[in-house]
This record gives sequence, structure tokens and C-alpha cells, in this order.
Amino acid sequence: MPTWQQLYNSRLQRACAAVSGAYFREERWFADRGIQQQLLLEDSIQFGQAASQSFLSFNLFRPAAAPGYFYFIPLLALEKTPAFDREHLFEAEGFFFYDGVATPQYIELIEQLLERGGVFETGRGQFRFEAFSEFREPGFSVQGHSSNSLLFVTHRYLIKNYRRIYPGVNPELAINTALTRLHAEEVPAVLGAVSYRATAEYTLGIIQQFIPNRGSGWEVWGELLGAEGPETEEELVRESYSLGATLAGMHQKMALIARSENRFQPFTAADLRSRIAKLTALLEHSGSGWLGEGNAAVSVALNQLEKDLRQDALGFQYRIHGDLHLEQVLKTEPGWKVIDFEGEPLKSIAERENYDSPLKDLASMLRSISYRVHTAGGGADWLATREQLLVSGLINGYREAGRELALDFLPDGAPFDKLLLLFQLERALYECEYEQRYRPEWLPIPLHGLLKLVETITSPSSCLN
Repeated sequence: MPTWQQLYNSRLQRACAAVSGAYFREERWFADRGIQQQLLLEDSIQFGQAASQSFLSFNLFRPAAAPGYFYFIPLLALEKTPAFDREHLFEAEGFFFYDGVATPQYIELIEQLLERGGVFETGRGQFRFEAFSEFREPGFSVQGHSSNSLLFVTHRYLIKNYRRIYPGVNPELAINTALTRLHAEEVPAVLGAVSYRATAEYTLGIIQQFIPNRGSGWEVWGELLGAEGPETEEELVRESYSLGATLAGMHQKMALIARSENRFQPFTAADLRSRIAKLTALLEHSGSGWLGEGNAAVSVALNQLEKDLRQDALGFQYRIHGDLHLEQVLKTEPGWKVIDFEGEPLKSIAERENYDSPLKDLASMLRSISYRVHTAGGGADWLATREQLLVSGLINGYREAGRELALDFLPDGAPFDKLLLLFQLERALYECEYEQRYRPEWLPIPLHGLLKLVETITSPSSCLN
């Protein structure tokens, strides 16, 4: 394998400094795609292979009109026409430029830098490559996308590259490293990290253990929902129960971490009132035209929950997953693994570090189940039956595992149910706002769930199961 060497190429530097945001307008991770946004090169380092005329530049770009975050965009530059199966981003200074992360050269360079380890000074800051565990198995690679990252998978590990970079250690690195130290079976182990340090620290990427799996929860349950028969229904219940138990185990270990770091506190009635006030303000200020007459009904439901939960025995809050859904869990042979602890990627690190009740994670998963069922097709009765199977299985698995683990951070009895309803309502409101703005054809799914939750909350004998 040819060795990459750090270098400086003035033509390459000039070309990178002139990169336009227009090249990335179609990418999900590029949050400034809706405006004419100039990118300013904040810092960079360059590596090359002279024999192959291949160069990689690790670049941090600052949006001119939106200070506070960077884009991390490695660029592959080739001096001869490449044998790639896709178009280059642009051509400048005698180079053909590609998004570097989506190339085998990027994996090769990252592997070499992590094996050697090291800190690369630039004059403005330093790029750091740290391996926490030895790994040497390039193997094959596949790529996948999410809203803020792109990853490559080998036989033993995956390289996850973040795109929109905020000051501070990414929660995924911080939490998964702590969970790795606890030998948590619910998550993949962290093997290394790539970071940038100047006036603050920025996490550019992490290297994690690769977990053989059957697919995400969204994919696996989609297959099961398309099948018929009692055996399928039994598997739906069994797998949702297993996932609920996995989430309880994850929350138990995250609570241990929060306690050890003195980042663990009660979820109080005052926290509840503040949350309900924000949701009420959202309804009032947004107009929520998509709700129609349902707007008043949601307000009634919020008032009812505030009355029902007027106490201080609401459990505890700490740093949880924060953005949990069926695409954030992988089905493995023995059970489930939880991934993507970075939180909501368009929020700052400080916002993603906010404490919350672990029931928020459970509620988010319940809402994801509703989405999965209602996008699987079928009649109303069919949908209702299978959604109930999954919901009951998940909650029962979580509760029973919670009793075995003696989870003292959860509220007991009715407060558990009511608080879970509040978090589902909160999530459904967010989903309705999102779908109205970006995917109006999907709006009926969360709207149906929202109105169903309102009916449950306001009925004289509301219950979850």
C-alpha cells in the first residue's frame, strides 16, 4: 500500500480556498443549501501520493453568513482523468476534485494516520488522529449516508465522518467512549477518533466496531409487517420486547455515567410546566394550520397532562440518546444494538448535551413504530393490530427489564404512562411541523398519531396498552 505523506501544494490550496457551497447544495448535510452561501476556508492540511498523482485535503470551511459552526469537507484531487464511476465536483488548478470521504483513498489515508497516530500542526490549529484500540483490516467497504454524516464500513470497523461541526466534543464520541469503558453490550465499541483543536475542540469523525446485522429496525420490521400469520405476530412481539429490554439496559448504563460525572438531576414539576409552556407557545405562534380544529384539542390535552402530573415524583434526567428511532437500532443475531448518539445534528453541541428524561427516548421509538406501521400499507384494522403488538412489546420489555435492573430514575405507575404520553405528543407535534414543511404528503401519518394521542390523554380512563 503506497504511503501518504503530508505536504503543501499551493495550487491545491488555492483551489480549495475557492470552493463554492453550490457544489454541495443537493447534500442532506449541507444546511445552507437554500441560500447563496459563500464558504471561507478556515483551516486545512494536505496529503499526497506522488506516484499516483493523488492528493487529499482535509478542509474546515466556515459559512460566511452563519458563524458558529464549520463544515468538514475532505477533498480528493487527482491530476489525471480518474477511472471513477461518477462525475467530479469541479475542475480547478489542473486538478479533478471529488468529495474525498466517498473514496477508497480517504479510507486508506485514515487507516494509515490512525495506525501511526499523530498531531498535525497548521499554524491555526491541529488535526489529531487517535486510535484507542489496534485495528488493521481494510477489507471491503460500503458507504451510507445520514443527515450529517457519511460512513464507510470494513470487516471490523466503520469510519463515521461528521459534516457540520460545532465546538465541543461530539456527544456520540463522549457517550460511546464512556459506554465502551463499561463494556456495554447495547452499543458498538469506539476504536478511535479524528478531531481538530484550535480555540475549541471539534470532533471530525469516529471509528467504531462494525456489528454484523440483519439491518435497521426500520428494515427488519418492514419485512415482518409485510408477512402474514401468527408466527409473524409472535416475532413482532418478541423483537419489540427485546428492543425494549435493550433500551432499558442502555439507559441504566447511561445513568451510571451521568452519576459518576455528577450530571444527574430530578425531572421536576417545574421542568414539566416549562416543557408544556413551550409546546403551548409553539401552537400559538406557528398557527398550526395543518391542525385545524385539532389545535384546541391539543391544548386541552396539554392542560390535562399538566394537571395529572402535578407532582415532583417524575423520575430523573440526564444525557440520553436524544434522537432515537428505528433507523438508529440494528438487529443482530442475539438482539439489538443502538447507534448514532450524536443527537439532533442541526443543533449545537450544547443543545444536544441538554438533560432529559429517558422516557423521551422510549417515546421517540414509539412514534417511529407508528411511522413504520403506517408506511407498510394495509387496512386500518391491520395497522391498528400490528401497531398495538409492537407498542405493547416495546413497553413491556422496557418495564420488565427496568424492574430487573432496579432502574431508580423512572417514575412509577401512572406518572410513567402520563409522562410517556407527553413525550409522544411532543414528538408528534415536531413531526407534523417537519412534514408540513418538507414532506407534506407524509403529514397524515404524524397527524393521525397526534390526534390519537390527544384522544387517549383526554379520555376518562386513558391508558397506553
